[in-house]
Amino acid sequence: MNAYELFGWAPKFIIDLGELRKKFIALQLNHHPDLKSDDIESSAFINESYNTLKDPYKRYSYLLELIYPNDAAKLDNIWLMEMMELNDSILESKANESLKSSVKNSLQAYFSEVNLSLEEKATEWDQNGQSEILKYISLELQKIKYLQRLQKIFDGVEEL
Repeated sequence: MNAYELFGWAPKFIIDLGELRKKFIALQLNHHPDLKSDDIESSAFINESYNTLKDPYKRYSYLLELIYPNDAAKLDNIWLMEMMELNDSILESKANESLKSSVKNSLQAYFSEVNLSLEEKATEWDQNGQSEILKYISLELQKIKYLQRLQKIFDGVEEL
């Protein structure tokens, strides 16, 4: 059983988070270890599934693993060059405070652009299920992961 089956849904990228929460509570009322002492594994699976489905990036990655496991899509060199330049800007901003605002805005702009594209492609796949769209969703998720890493570097949480 996968997380979608647990919550009674067909696999899709865009879900109703309010409905997810309601179903989660109902499932936990029937399987929580405090209420049913022999149901620890079920409760853990419910928690794990809920946490996966409520986070859009985790949900998208999880669904891609289910329906598009042989992902060979690679980011294009132009985008990677832009990210190298952004990374250089992040490193420069650590030494020059006046650059921080500009770099932060650039990061936010990339996140917005990629998130918008990701949501559009996810909605398109949910509506018509065309498998060729999955490649683009996979690429956008790779970009998000790259940007998240750059954000951590910018925030000083992670080093290059």
